[in-house]
Amino acid sequence: MNNRNNLKGWLYLLPAMVFVGVFMVYPLLDVLIYSFEEGYNFASQTYNGVGLYNYAYVLHDPYFLQAIRNTFILVIITVPLSTGFALLISLALNSLTKLKDLFQTVFFLPYVTNTLAVGLVFMILFK
Repeated sequence: MNNRNNLKGWLYLLPAMVFVGVFMVYPLLDVLIYSFEEGYNFASQTYNGVGLYNYAYVLHDPYFLQAIRNTFILVIITVPLSTGFALLISLALNSLTKLKDLFQTVFFLPYVTNTLAVGLVFMILFK
C-alpha cells in the first residue's frame, strides 16, 4: 500500500516536474553549454572551440566589474536600510492605537479592490 501511495504522489508531481524541466532546467543547461563554446555563431549553430575564454573575457571587462561592484553596493546598502525603515514605519503605525484600524484598511485595500474589480467584471460578463 505504501509503494502505491508513493507512486500516486509522484504521478501527481509529474506535470510540474516536466514543466520545471522543460522551461527551467533545460534552458539553464543549454546556456551553460553555450558559455563554454568559443566563437559561437547562433545563425549557423557553429563554434570555433571549447574553453574558458568567455569567462576570462567577462572577468576582465571593466564594465562588468563595475556592474558587479554597483550591484554589491546596492544590495549591501538598500536591503538592510529598506528593511529597517519598513520595520520602523510599521512599529510607528502600530503604536497609534486610534488610527490602527484605518491604517490596516488603507494598506490592505489595494489587495481587496483588485479582487473585487475582477469579480465585478466577471459578474457583469456572465449576467
